[in-house]
Amino acid sequence: VAQTRHLSPTFCSARPVGSKQEDMTWDNLFRDEFWSRWADRPPLQITLDWIDSLVASKATRVYDMGCGLGRHSLLLAQRGLEVVASDSSPKALLATRQKIEQAGVSVQIVDADMTLIPFPDAHFDAVLAISVLEHNVRSGVEKAIAEIFRALRPEGKVLAAFCPRNRWISKDDPKLEMIEDNTLK
Repeated sequence: VAQTRHLSPTFCSARPVGSKQEDMTWDNLFRDEFWSRWADRPPLQITLDWIDSLVASKATRVYDMGCGLGRHSLLLAQRGLEVVASDSSPKALLATRQKIEQAGVSVQIVDADMTLIPFPDAHFDAVLAISVLEHNVRSGVEKAIAEIFRALRPEGKVLAAFCPRNRWISKDDPKLEMIEDNTLK
């Protein structure tokens, strides 16, 4: 059983304390200009339509996997949904927390790897995974997808979007390392 590191009542880690996995964070992989480039980008219309469908269907609990800077978590909370925002980057989670506090809404913020959703089976009505699943090797993506469906109630909804690699990075970038075919870090 993995230890959980509690940083505040709504900010915790599901990764084993002191493990190599705990030290491998997006904070070490992203460059500062990445954060500013994505901070205020508006959500896709398909995401807005999906949120509308959740509200219309009376969904209540949504898991925002790989929440990044929290733009989708904020929208979900503003629409009255109970939101859990997760990411493996403490820097991203702090930015999310600031955005949520400034807006005056409530979101549970969780430090978690996409391959381990720290909630029981069938806990969520919906899972949102926008531009997150592609940031893993194939086996990690498969584990993350299995976790989504484990944590999702049987009639739950999923919106997952994959960002084409060539739209925001280049495989020739000397700061990136190939970890398997078509997977960079």
